[in-house]
Amino acid sequence: MEKPVRLDKFLADAGAGTRSEVKKYIQKGQVQVNGKSVKKPELKVTEEDQVVMNGQEIHAAPEYIYYLFNKP
Repeated sequence: MEKPVRLDKFLADAGAGTRSEVKKYIQKGQVQVNGKSVKKPELKVTEEDQVVMNGQEIHAAPEYIYYLFNKP
């Protein structure tokens, strides 16, 4: 992840739930970014930010590399 992404997308990509589920968690105040409780799913976060949901730290989802092979 090179550029900032929305908090709800970050959590959904990390496997914390679907986008609609994590939006509910955020609006209930169950998500903290850098020690501060946030209630806006459109907040931009990067890999350097510490994201905690329900007391558990969430890390960025791994980036995948895809290889395409051609068998003639």
